Amino acid sequence: MDTLEIKDKDGNDIKRAIDYEKSDGINYVYTFDITTSDITINATFGKAYTYMIAASAWFCMYDLEVYNQYGEVIPPKTVVSSDNWKKKSYYHLVAGNYKYKGYGVNGNIGKEGTLTVEKNEKADLEKDIQAKYFIYTMILIHSDDVNKEKDSDEVNIKITNPDGSIMNEEPGYIQVNSENMRFYCYLLEAKGVGNQYKIEVTPKDENVLYSVWAQGADKYDKNATYISAGKDNFSSSRDIHIYLESKAEDPVEYRVNKNANLHIYYTYGNAYVERQEVKPISVDTSNKEYDSYKFELSSAYYMVCAGGEGTEYVKTCRQYCYVDPSKIDKPIDFTCLVKKKDYVKNPYDYPMWDDIYTNIKDEGSYVNMDVGDTKRLETFRVWQGTTSPVSNQIFEPDKDYEVIYGSDCISLTEKGGEGRKYVEMKAKKSGVAIIKITYDAMIETKSKKHFVI
Repeated sequence: MDTLEIKDKDGNDIKRAIDYEKSDGINYVYTFDITTSDITINATFGKAYTYMIAASAWFCMYDLEVYNQYGEVIPPKTVVSSDNWKKKSYYHLVAGNYKYKGYGVNGNIGKEGTLTVEKNEKADLEKDIQAKYFIYTMILIHSDDVNKEKDSDEVNIKITNPDGSIMNEEPGYIQVNSENMRFYCYLLEAKGVGNQYKIEVTPKDENVLYSVWAQGADKYDKNATYISAGKDNFSSSRDIHIYLESKAEDPVEYRVNKNANLHIYYTYGNAYVERQEVKPISVDTSNKEYDSYKFELSSAYYMVCAGGEGTEYVKTCRQYCYVDPSKIDKPIDFTCLVKKKDYVKNPYDYPMWDDIYTNIKDEGSYVNMDVGDTKRLETFRVWQGTTSPVSNQIFEPDKDYEVIYGSDCISLTEKGGEGRKYVEMKAKKSGVAIIKITYDAMIETKSKKHFVI
C-alpha cells in the first residue's frame, strides 16, 4: 500500500487532501496544510495494478466509490457507463486492502464491503486485471391475494453464501410500487458458475401460502432459488417472484379411485430432476367408492398423477393444470382411472411411444464394470429430450428393468422419484449381463386452463 505522510515535530499527522481535478487515477496530487517548517516526510510507492468492479445494478450501484487506508476516495482511471450509470469501473491500485461503497440511483447505499489487490510483480498494468463482479438480484413480492384485514404479507428472506454461511446483509434497496407489490434488491458477488447462493423467501404469517417463479436462476423449487454467475454471465438480473395468498377457508379435495395413490407435484425444477411433491394434509379411505385427498394449495400450476406402479390402475396424469382454490366449491373428481386388466389402447389416440435411450454410450450400449462397482442406469425417450429441457412439464411412464442374461453377475436397485427415476447397477461377479428395459402404458387426461383441473 502506498504511503505519503507528513508529521510535525510532535509526531502528529498534518492534514492532507487529494486534488481530484489534477489526479487521473494513476498520478495523484495532494495538498497539505503546513504551518511549521519542522516536519518529517515519509513516502513509499508500490507497483500499481488494474482492478475492476463490475455490476449492472441501477438501484444498487448507480455510482461507486473506492477508499484507501486513509479513507480517501480513489478516482477511477476509466469508467464504462450505460445511461449515465457505472457498469464497469477500472482503478489503478497498489497491493493492499480497500473499502468500497456502491450507491443506488436514489442515493441509497446499495452495497459496501472490502476488496484486496493481490501483489504480482510480473503482472501487466493493462492486461492482467483483477476484478470483482456482482449479480443483481431482485426479490419481488406480490400480495394481491392476501386478505390484509387479517393476514400479514411480510416475508422472511434468508440468503446462504456459496460457502454455506448465512449472509448477514440488508437489501441494498427496497421499493414499494403499490399496496400489493414491492421488491428488494441485493448485489451478490459472483463466485463463478456453479458456486451458488441459496435464497429462501417464506411468509411470516402461517395463514399465508406462496408460490415461486424465478427468471435467470440456475434452478428453483418451492423451498429455494439457486443462483450463480461468472465474469461472462453476471450482467443479467436474477428475478425471484413470490406470490402470496391467504389460505382458502376450505382445503382443496380430490376424489380418486380406491387405492390409486394420488400425487400432486409442483411445476418447479430443472429437467431430469426428481419432482417436488405437495403433501396432502389428510387422506380419507373410509368411502367404499373413492379415496379423498385434501391439500392446502395456492393459486398456481400443478401436475397430478395417480395409478401406475403398485396399483391396479394404468398410470394416469394431468401434465400441467391451474388451480384457484377460491373458485373451487366442490371436490375435484379424478375417479377416471382404468384398471390395467381392462386397458385397451385406442388406435385413434396420438401415439406417444418412442425408443428408449440410456446414459450408456451408444456404441454397443454397454458399460464395463469391476466387481463391486455401482453405476446409474438412466433412461430417456426421444420426445422427452425435446420437451423436458424447455418446460419439464412431463410425466414418464413406469419403467420395467429385467436382467435377461447374467443375473448372477449384476443386481439392480430402483431409486429416485417421479421426474427422475433410475436404476443402480452393482457388479457382483465377472461375466456378461444383459438388461431389458420396457415401459408401461400411461394415459394423459386433458384439462382446461382455468380455475379447476
